[in-house]
Amino acid sequence: MQIKALTLAVTLFTVLSSAGCGGGSTEPVAAAPSFNGLLDIDRVQNMPAGFQLFGAHGVMQIDGQYANLGLTAKGVITIPPSGSITQSTPMVSGIAPQISVRGITPILCLRPTVVHATIARVQRSGEVFSYTVIGSASPAGETFEYFVFDQMRLAIPLSNSKSGLQLFTPDGNIVFDSNANPMRVVAAGSISNAPLLSTPGSLNVGYSGVYAACISQGRIDSVYSYPSRMTQIFGEGVRITANGAVTDAVLNNLVGYEIHPRENSGAQIILVDVSGL
Repeated sequence: MQIKALTLAVTLFTVLSSAGCGGGSTEPVAAAPSFNGLLDIDRVQNMPAGFQLFGAHGVMQIDGQYANLGLTAKGVITIPPSGSITQSTPMVSGIAPQISVRGITPILCLRPTVVHATIARVQRSGEVFSYTVIGSASPAGETFEYFVFDQMRLAIPLSNSKSGLQLFTPDGNIVFDSNANPMRVVAAGSISNAPLLSTPGSLNVGYSGVYAACISQGRIDSVYSYPSRMTQIFGEGVRITANGAVTDAVLNNLVGYEIHPRENSGAQIILVDVSGL
């Protein structure tokens, strides 16, 4: 791994010994390194290029194989108040304005606390990703934050920053920047394979915090109404709680014929600590 440091602090231990002409005094000489000290010096001199960072309990946190996502965009979106269920307005739940971001492999995380929200569609055009977010029916709707995490890019030249540490792969991709905001995952889990409409899901961290949820393709369920001859199609939305997240059905579409789409494979949810972002 290539290492580029914005500020490099070096402690230099120097042993000086001098004899003055005409009987000058001699400076004290430091004791020779111990056997273990010599081994440490040998290991440093002969180790391959790289970087390792260990935590207080000796667990390696960053090394030559490290990779993480960083915060690349954030903002707020509004789920409008819900409307009536008709064929002309199939999305009874609100549709937020599209979120468009430029990225490599972005992940969108949502932080609704009133409605259940989900990503109904993702479209890509080159490096631009556009997300359509929908929310469950609510008379008041909700405005909430979203966060986009992606592979980090070199935002500024090294010479323009005062201090920090940046780590790069051999091909020049940045994988760590001490001045960036890395994705702090606090929990991950799978939702039950039970039918969506009868079994909401949940993911509990175990302690309160400020979280956002990144949810994969969740469960799909449907209800056909014979008198109206219409089918309601539901997707799985997520809502943030004090200790984690819960999921529930979000009306995604309404069609004027009978179909029975259903997918019970559990969604994957990642909870991210977004405090301070």
